[in-house]
Amino acid sequence: MVSELIKELENAMLANRRKTEIRLVSLGETAVKGLIEALQHENKLVRLHAASALGKIKDPRAIVR
Repeated sequence: MVSELIKELENAMLANRRKTEIRLVSLGETAVKGLIEALQHENKLVRLHAASALGKIKDPRAIVR
């Protein structure tokens, strides 16, 4: 499910990407691993929304030291 949502972050429509980001945030820790992986995605919009979602989830695994 998380991988499908991350794929949806490639959508050209900002409103759709925001809705998808909200859905990922609502999954909480379940989405963290996939979101961390998405930080390496070739599409900058996917990386942007993944970083934003991780910040909202506030899971310590997302902190780069």
